[in-house]
Amino acid sequence: MLIRSRRFVMPFRQSVIYQVCDAEMNDEWDSFLHHSGINNYQQTSVWGIIKGKDGWIAKRLILRNAEGNIIGGAQIFLMEIPVIGRIGYISQGPCFGNQNCSNLNYFISLLKVFTRRNKLIYVTVDVNYRLPEVVKALTRRRFRKHPDNTPPMPHVKATLIVNLQQSEEQIFAGFKKNRRKSILAAKNISVTLRSGSRDDLPLLHRLVDQTCERQGVVSGYPNVEYFYMLWDLMAPRGWLAFNIAEMDGRPVSASLGYVFGDTYRDTVWGWSGEYAAENISDLITWKLILWAKQSGFAYFDFVQLDIVSIRAIMAGDVVPDEVKSRKSFGATFYKTRFGGEVCFYPGTYTFFPSQLIAALMQMASGHLRKDSMASRLVRFIRSLKKN
Repeated sequence: MLIRSRRFVMPFRQSVIYQVCDAEMNDEWDSFLHHSGINNYQQTSVWGIIKGKDGWIAKRLILRNAEGNIIGGAQIFLMEIPVIGRIGYISQGPCFGNQNCSNLNYFISLLKVFTRRNKLIYVTVDVNYRLPEVVKALTRRRFRKHPDNTPPMPHVKATLIVNLQQSEEQIFAGFKKNRRKSILAAKNISVTLRSGSRDDLPLLHRLVDQTCERQGVVSGYPNVEYFYMLWDLMAPRGWLAFNIAEMDGRPVSASLGYVFGDTYRDTVWGWSGEYAAENISDLITWKLILWAKQSGFAYFDFVQLDIVSIRAIMAGDVVPDEVKSRKSFGATFYKTRFGGEVCFYPGTYTFFPSQLIAALMQMASGHLRKDSMASRLVRFIRSLKKN
């Protein structure tokens, strides 16, 4: 059976109702995500408001059962990209209750119709790392690996996750030998963790700047206003944890993490650089892991590993100098010393309604940023979309 629209035909599935929601806030959807087992704050309507500051427009394609309860779906970000045209982007989705993907194929069919109905050049799905089976379903339905150098470009492709359901002794035993040694050597140092408040956010920003300066990288947070926005939207809902490490009453480190579902994501971290000889950063990270476990979280997510660096480290051979010279190598190597499991994201996949545009985008992707011929080719692609 089919439900007919003005131009396209939406598929119909018995006992499953679909809904397109463009409301700015949707507490019902956010509550579903919180208890879905996917635990992805990037799919919440609150995150949609945050991304709206960057120009994205959030819509939600929601599936409900016969009783009207939400059983799955995804938040889709839309944006008009210069030269390319209007695109869609699903960040770490789709999501299904209890990771039950029985309606996955139906959702993908709806997504493809949504793409055409909204006149998108393409729609991209950055697959959630807890649902790797989504990849096979996407590729069977004309989704392909997302072209390089083409927006959107998710920068997190691998992470490190520590299982907090183990005992403290088991977690500690999983650390590398030198990491255990440095933590034991620093155990007599008086470092305490306290909860931060909104008033402490400038301190976090300053510590992040100091950390980036030492690493020779540019901070992704040019001013403290972004932290204020995060706090005002997410802290009242209990989705942020702000910890400050102090030594003799002086702050030396701060961490801001997302707390959504059963996972603590240690996302923003700054350190003054003090007491490096005493390995104080190792001790602080260990205390933060213990805090997450004692707070009832099942997993501690270090959030990001440099994909090139972690592959070289895991290869077991001597890491080449060109890899060691990467700006993200040091942070990646540091995180791997805390044991845990390296998790590679399933990947990013894109559906192009037009196969011609797909072929042309693939050709242009390697030179999109630096080649004027490629830019002209993409303008041609955009003109095809208008016709």
